[in-house]
Amino acid sequence: MPPHRAGKPDTGPRARIAIVIDDLGWDPEVADMLLELDFPLTFAILPSLPYSESVARRATQKRREILLHLPMEPQGYPAMDPGKGALLREMDEETLESLLLQDLKGIPNPAGVNNHMGSSFTEDERAMRVVLKVLRRRGLFFLDSRTSPHSVAYEVAKELGLKAGRRQVFLDNGDQADPAAVEKQIWRLAHIAQKEGRAIGIGHPHPYTLEALRRTLPQLKADGVEVVPVSRLVD
Repeated sequence: MPPHRAGKPDTGPRARIAIVIDDLGWDPEVADMLLELDFPLTFAILPSLPYSESVARRATQKRREILLHLPMEPQGYPAMDPGKGALLREMDEETLESLLLQDLKGIPNPAGVNNHMGSSFTEDERAMRVVLKVLRRRGLFFLDSRTSPHSVAYEVAKELGLKAGRRQVFLDNGDQADPAAVEKQIWRLAHIAQKEGRAIGIGHPHPYTLEALRRTLPQLKADGVEVVPVSRLVD
């Protein structure tokens, strides 16, 4: 039993977690390794990358939920580059809609959208309102990756009547660059779910994250923590 969890989880309210893997679309091999895990991880795929569409189709074939991992303007732009297809605060409504629709075309049948970078864009109510209205028309939900503590994305989504969720734990940011550190973050996510019934975490396709997931996911299942697609935790 890992030292950072005390006893077996309380199964009173069922503990459910979603784990979203961001930044997919570069490497089909790492996507296949994630698909080998017998758990419903959610695949957040960047648009316009060499393998974006093929990874999306492969994930769908394996019954994994997919998101458009939508590039948005970060703090520090343009030195911090969110990549091709990024939405910028300075863009007018027509440009934002056109670019968003183009990005959506590159990812077949996404269940929803989450932001890539976006620490500046998600603070802009006008810009987020444009994006979220398009998603509402498409019947898509929005997951706020919470790259800024001042994001207004979730609040605007709820105001518009859109299904939405918020990331609670980053599994592998900053100093969490080894499997043990990522495992600790996964258990942190599980503890939040034990208290609140649900929790959403975001990780990235690093080798150490993959190793931590291999080790930890079977233990979560044995301890009564259910991994579910993120769509089941948005409301």
